[in-house]
Amino acid sequence: MAAATAVAIAPAALAQNVISVPPPARPSVALPNAVPPAEPEAVPLYAGSVSAIINIDADGKVAGCSVTGEGGLMETVKDRCGMAMLPGGLDDLPDMPGPMDMQVSLAQAFDAETPQLMPIEPGFSVFMTMSTNAALDPDGAITACTMQMSMPIIPGMTDMDVPCDPAQLNGKMRFELAEGQAEYPGVVHMEIRMATNPSFEQMMEQGKIPK
Repeated sequence: MAAATAVAIAPAALAQNVISVPPPARPSVALPNAVPPAEPEAVPLYAGSVSAIINIDADGKVAGCSVTGEGGLMETVKDRCGMAMLPGGLDDLPDMPGPMDMQVSLAQAFDAETPQLMPIEPGFSVFMTMSTNAALDPDGAITACTMQMSMPIIPGMTDMDVPCDPAQLNGKMRFELAEGQAEYPGVVHMEIRMATNPSFEQMMEQGKIPK
């Protein structure tokens, strides 16, 4: 199992369609010695909740990362704790404002269960939440999905439905049965919440983030 290569990273992989919008697809052309496409990232199907606190120094570098939670989901996140956990686009920012602390909370549940995010740490302010539901076929491929996100720091971006393309997601990630699972669930529910201390509003007032 490639647990160390995915962070319940399903939410982050899904968020790439929201944070950094890819250009329109062009017709593929077979080229000599073309590099084969990368294998989709494996996402272990662990149920549970986990929270990671990422410490970012004044140079925008990760100075530390601590994880709370339990079970396989926590161990997977510990293996990847840091900027790699952030949704696509955010981890590529050249000058992540610092010093600051970022809390990334993940929760995953299956079928009739509801994912429960861990509490927000004192002093932290939420700047993004995202909820995703993905229906799977018996082999673990995504057949349908819905996504909703909220970014309180942007006016009008509250509980907004966003596009979710199963074909595109299946090219980026694949679900992998966790130890002890005999078959894939019918539906995977995922939640991600990101918060900062100080808040983004405070950092904007301090001139750390362009207005």
